[in-house]
Amino acid sequence: MKVILVDDEPTMHLILRKMLVKLPGVQVAGAFTDTESAASFLSENTDIGLAFVDISMPGGSGLEFAAKMEALASPLQIVFVTSHKEFALKAYELSVVDYLVKPVSQERLQRTVNRALASQRGIHSSSLAAANIP
Repeated sequence: MKVILVDDEPTMHLILRKMLVKLPGVQVAGAFTDTESAASFLSENTDIGLAFVDISMPGGSGLEFAAKMEALASPLQIVFVTSHKEFALKAYELSVVDYLVKPVSQERLQRTVNRALASQRGIHSSSLAAANIP
């Protein structure tokens, strides 16, 4: 699964990349410091399955980004990675896969990626089954 990172802290890009590279089947396709660049990249790269998004960023919050992706009916799955525990309820209203509070452990990241992969397989299986209905 191809993933992107959206966080205004370049240090988080390094940390998450280092952790994600250890997970089989995961490829980091891009890292962005703002939601606008990420959205632009996604419009041209429709094969991205998962985005790790910070909530609090200058120039556009992760919550706004998730709402925009949902409004576009994007198949992109979103995981929030943030220091802000207080936005969890609002985040889940946007149908996100998970909500990780920094610092993130390798174990917790692995569970999140497994959940996203299982969800992606389920969606893929459902669309194949729907296509084969007479």
